[in-house]
Amino acid sequence: MTRPFVVRASREGDWWYLEVEGVEGGYSQARRLDQVESTIRDLLALMLQRVPESFDLDVQVEWPADLRTASERASQARKRADEAREQAAAEMRMAAATATQAGYTVRDVAALLDVSPQRVSQLRIAERRAPYKATAAATAKESRR
Repeated sequence: MTRPFVVRASREGDWWYLEVEGVEGGYSQARRLDQVESTIRDLLALMLQRVPESFDLDVQVEWPADLRTASERASQARKRADEAREQAAAEMRMAAATATQAGYTVRDVAALLDVSPQRVSQLRIAERRAPYKATAAATAKESRR
């Protein structure tokens, strides 16, 4: 297996400037990031007389520090939102289970939780499966540590 060609992509004006490390004359440009890979594959195919799909590429985008920081913050916020969504779903399952086990009808539980009766049924089914998911998730979390 051959080592991938490292491609550095940096923004200059309205274009992405592309440089293939270690390849003399390995320069090109693209209008958008989604065009970088095909542009470089075509360039390398012409230069090295090979099929464009035969190259492994490692495209490294050079983002300005402020954009990289904003992206990291957005990613962290998305992760927190996903975790909050998972917690809310678990609480909804628990509330539905607690209310139905206490003898409330599905329609009463639906009114309590402000969801449809069908959603209450879905929550109950998910709650019955949750112990297996929780055990698997805890095991996976422990193995990552």
